Amino acid sequence: MRNKFFLIVMLLLIVLSMIACSGEKTAIDEEDLNLVEEEQSNGDIENEKSGREELGEEDKRIVEEVADNNVVEINRGNHSGNILMGGNVEYSNGWLYFANIFDDNRLYKMTVEGNEVTKLTEEAVSNIHVINNETIYYVTTEMDFGSYRSGNSIRRMSISGEAEEILFEGYVSLMHVYGDELVFLHGESSEYTSIHTLSMTDQTLTDWEVWGYGLSMDKDEYIIIGAGEIYYGSLDQIGQYHGLGYIVGNDYALFQDGTIIARDLKKYSDTTEKDLRYISLNEMYTEKPVQYFNAIGDDIYFSAALAGVDQNTYLYNLKEYTLLDLNEVLYEIYTFEDYVVGYYARQGGGAYIVIDRETNEGRSIYP
Repeated sequence: MRNKFFLIVMLLLIVLSMIACSGEKTAIDEEDLNLVEEEQSNGDIENEKSGREELGEEDKRIVEEVADNNVVEINRGNHSGNILMGGNVEYSNGWLYFANIFDDNRLYKMTVEGNEVTKLTEEAVSNIHVINNETIYYVTTEMDFGSYRSGNSIRRMSISGEAEEILFEGYVSLMHVYGDELVFLHGESSEYTSIHTLSMTDQTLTDWEVWGYGLSMDKDEYIIIGAGEIYYGSLDQIGQYHGLGYIVGNDYALFQDGTIIARDLKKYSDTTEKDLRYISLNEMYTEKPVQYFNAIGDDIYFSAALAGVDQNTYLYNLKEYTLLDLNEVLYEIYTFEDYVVGYYARQGGGAYIVIDRETNEGRSIYP
């Protein structure tokens, strides 16, 4: 009996030992499993993080590519107000490119400080544009009733004055730049012109059959003047235009930032074409008649005089409604982001004037 009891106790101990080992292994397996799951989880997190980082870089690259594909750099050349003034001065990267009034309007370039000057052409020029600080586009001109206003060819050359090309021959005026096209008035004479475009790449000429003698462009929109009236149109609707108002005589009007500026301007009372602002300078400033003007942003620069002896140049700000006498006499006014440029000429001498737009202080430079 005793032996039987002992045998039962031994069997129980063996069973308990096996159960304990099984429990320990189960605990170890569960712990190992948890550790493996944690490692896998950490690995998944790292992989996910790495994947997100890689995806982020890929997304960034794709976005940059999409942005590059969507952002189209539009060449606009010289400001339209400068072209209306004759296009005789352009500014690019510290240099002035100008039809030198003191050398029969031949093309020169000069640093804005006036310490370096280079002559580029033997022909008189106007309608100057510098594209990408690499290429100069301009119109060669002839005397027309005592002034250099009629053009007989469109040309281009490098800014160093090399590799001159003739792109088009014929009467040209008010040449603007938009994208890879030159936009200008062309016809048999200055009395009968229509808007034309000329491709910079293959010199394809297109006649819009939109007639007029004055043209101002703001990005892809334009106004054209004909028979004392102003018409509005856009490049995406060639040949379609709408009357906006009246202008006195054969005057010019500047179109920029949704604003039309002229010396004497009257809006049609019933026009609904776009929400445009009209500025009539001789109504805004009544002390002296306005002779000529230019504008950039909210700043309008104009010359006014009762007679030559009291001529002066003024700055009017459209946002602050302030008027400033710049105490400079400028024959022609050219506006740029940092500078206003003009010239004065007296018998026996003259100079170009550069006015700093931040300080409104002018200085003389001599080509």
